[in-house]
Amino acid sequence: MAKRQTTDTPTPDVVNAYAMRMVRVKAIELCEKPEFAGDEREDIEQELTLFLLRQAGSFDPDKSTLNTFINRVIRSRVCTLQRDRVRKRRLPASFGGVKSTADTIGRGCEATTIQETLTPTDRDRRLGRESRDPNADIRLAIDVRNAIESLPTELQPLARSLMIHRRVEATEILKISQRAYTRQLREIGEHFAALGLNFDDQSDHENGPTD
Repeated sequence: MAKRQTTDTPTPDVVNAYAMRMVRVKAIELCEKPEFAGDEREDIEQELTLFLLRQAGSFDPDKSTLNTFINRVIRSRVCTLQRDRVRKRRLPASFGGVKSTADTIGRGCEATTIQETLTPTDRDRRLGRESRDPNADIRLAIDVRNAIESLPTELQPLARSLMIHRRVEATEILKISQRAYTRQLREIGEHFAALGLNFDDQSDHENGPTD
């Protein structure tokens, strides 16, 4: 196993006072929704904070202010989590879901499933299977960010896009062919593996829709 690398690329301190306030407010809002009954507010806050940390390297000061970036990232994650939970509730009982006429979620939300956005360790924690070190996920998010920043320049856009989008969306946004996508994804996976990380566990591409 290769030693994990670090880079000298500066990244913003995205977990500032504004971010913490927004994370708290959004977590409270989600906990008040029936789809999130039984969820701990602290778990949702950690989920939003970790996602924000993973996206820190995507911040471009030429395109927006830091707080605007934070607002957009957190709202995007909240929207996805809402869609995830609604879809899960609509699954047939044989698949572990509950049919529901859930309220319509705000426009612009992308539909996925909650299982696609959580790593196996996240799922274990939510099911109460283990007691987790709250700093472990933060360290992992930092390692993932550093791994992406140490990728060859041509691979970084796809790696960052797959942290937010699924395959079809990423290829459309980046305007790359299926062949280029497959090649770049393989090289990204090899790079992560050399650093002792599993890219499939960190991204949303694995269970995305097919062409």
